[in-house]
Amino acid sequence: MSKHKANGGGGKWYHGEYKPLNPNKYVGDITDIIYRSKWEYKFCYYCDNEDRIKKWECEPSRHKIQYDVMEYGQYKQKTYNPDFWIQVEKPNGDIEELIIEIKPYKQTIEPVEPKTTTIKTIRNYEYALREYIKNINKWNAATEYCKKRGIIFYVLTEKYFDSKQIKLF
Repeated sequence: MSKHKANGGGGKWYHGEYKPLNPNKYVGDITDIIYRSKWEYKFCYYCDNEDRIKKWECEPSRHKIQYDVMEYGQYKQKTYNPDFWIQVEKPNGDIEELIIEIKPYKQTIEPVEPKTTTIKTIRNYEYALREYIKNINKWNAATEYCKKRGIIFYVLTEKYFDSKQIKLF
């Protein structure tokens, strides 16, 4: 159904091409469904097999979101492409649209300043802080974008996937 490739550094990061079991549910090119983590793979599988999800798309091209970020003292406009778009049937039969971003929990909270100050800990802290600020900017823009269109925006972390049974909303 899919190809998993671990990163070259021996870590647990996976990416690959997802092959849907229910291609009629997928919006977009079914030969180009790319997942960039084990959590994204699990979410692809869930979207593909959950009956309440009527349509879904990975990295939806029609939902590119503009946001501003400060780089080197100047604001620059960037484009954010969220991880997933889905249409889910609510228990009352209504259809709801959602945009989903999947991130590690540590990137959703403000990083803590290191207790020891070495070049490495300071660089790691600065990188984590830049990523956190970038994510907050993207998610604020996504929240506004979705609000204007009647779409719900969620950020899911590994805490969501840690439960053995994924249940959506």
